[in-house]
Order: sequence, then structure tokens, then C-alpha cells
Amino acid sequence: MNNPTDGEISLEILSPQSRATAVVIQAVPQERSDEFLEWQRGITRDASLFPGYKYTEVYQPAPGAKDEWVTVVHFESNPLLEAWIKSPVRKKWVDDLKKRFGDFTLKRVGGFDAWFQGVEGGDEKVPDWKMIITVVAALYPTVMVLTYWLLTPFLKPLPFPAQMLIGNVASVAFLQWVAMPLLTRRLSFWLRPTKTTGLGITLAGLAGILASLALMLWLFISVS
Repeated sequence: MNNPTDGEISLEILSPQSRATAVVIQAVPQERSDEFLEWQRGITRDASLFPGYKYTEVYQPAPGAKDEWVTVVHFESNPLLEAWIKSPVRKKWVDDLKKRFGDFTLKRVGGFDAWFQGVEGGDEKVPDWKMIITVVAALYPTVMVLTYWLLTPFLKPLPFPAQMLIGNVASVAFLQWVAMPLLTRRLSFWLRPTKTTGLGITLAGLAGILASLALMLWLFISVS
């Protein structure tokens, strides 16, 4: 039986200049690159059998990158990706990888994930519902204060679509560089609790965020 080609299992080996978002970063000695690629073809073959799998990209080490290969695995949704990441099939391949090449760095990207990559705490991915609540908790006061109160008086001479565009750009920029980094650091204990503090912290944090949103709603209505 012939082994499938890279094209048949949707495995692309790309230059480090190509556009990518890392999922797995693995240091591999240069003399063992072929061995790593054979391993990668095997795990990719099994990943391609899972629901929602789209394709895999493998980026060769960039100059000065300490032999670090970057692998990007694409699925149709976060739940389907998580199903693959937590599967016994992948665990078998990961255990083999660690025996051969040592540990690696795993990052998840998609949806709001990029804002939560640096959250400290347990090993589990930040749940989607916590991401949504956190983004709302940051976005609501940002839009009300930055866009509605601070910018709108200066933007009134402009057409409404132009006001919306400028307001959206300002809000997203503030979220990216100020609000989300600050909030995710403050809520790291809740976003990714350890196993010993899980349920209690989750419920207490949720109650606190909902109370804060209710307080902001009351405040904004009162001063409007």
C-alpha cells in the first residue's frame, strides 16, 4: 500500500515568510528534520480523519529561530479543534513527539482566542462563554465612554456612517492595546482557574462580572 502524498492529506510545507498563526512550535535539530516531517505526516494523516479538519501548514525554521518549526492546524470550529486536541489519537502522537524531540508550545487561535493567549492559570483552554462575557465587559464601557461620550460631540458634523467607522476603529484599538490586556490579567484567576479552585471561582467571577455590567447599565442610564 502506497503512503498518501502530502497533497492527499492536505499537508503543506511552507517557507517562514508565509502568512501563519502558530498552533504548535517545536524545536527540532536540523539533522533530524526529515524524521520530524515523517512524524508530522503521520499525525496529519490521522487528524484529517477527524470531523471539521481543514488543512495543516508546516513552517520551516526561520533564520535565527533556534530550529523552531511552526505547525498550524486548521479546523472548522473551536469545538472540533478541541475534540482533536483532547483525543486519544493525538495523545499517542504527542507522547511519541515528546520522546523524540522534547516538549513543545501549543497555542490556540480562532474567534477571540488571540486576546486570551497570555492568560495564566490552569492548562485548559479558556471556555468560549467566558471569552464572550469578558469581551462584552470590556466592549460595553469602551463604546459608551470612548465612542458615545468622548468622540460623538466632535463627530456630529460627519455623516452617520463615517461616525460609526471612526468610532469602531477607536473602540477596537482601545480594546486591543488597553482594555483586553488589562481585563484578561485582572480576570486570569477566573478565566483559567486551577483544578483546586474551579467551580467556586467560576461562579463567583461570573456573579461579579454580571453585577458590574448591571451597575454600568444603571450608571449610563442615570447620566444619559
